[in-house]
Amino acid sequence: MWSGMYLALFALAAGATYVYVVKEEAVVFTSAISAATWSLLAITGGSVDIVTDSGIETVALGGAQFLMAGLAVLSLLALIGTIIGWYPVDEQQHNSEFQV
Repeated sequence: MWSGMYLALFALAAGATYVYVVKEEAVVFTSAISAATWSLLAITGGSVDIVTDSGIETVALGGAQFLMAGLAVLSLLALIGTIIGWYPVDEQQHNSEFQV
């Protein structure tokens, strides 16, 4: 995979993950996009081709694939949790149940 396309997919996955984890907006859409892009990066991220003046250099990522696969699994869990109804947690209802 070319480094430019790899970085663009990484930015899309990281941005979608940020939106559904921190902002908690459009959780179904952003967690689905995040799961798809993290999965794609985990599957195709075995090596990245970097084009330089001297030619094409191939860099092996190795352990980063496991991190991206884990993020894909977390995104899938968030997507399933949103469909089921247990993610994201309603703050007001949660706080009122545990008030002293």
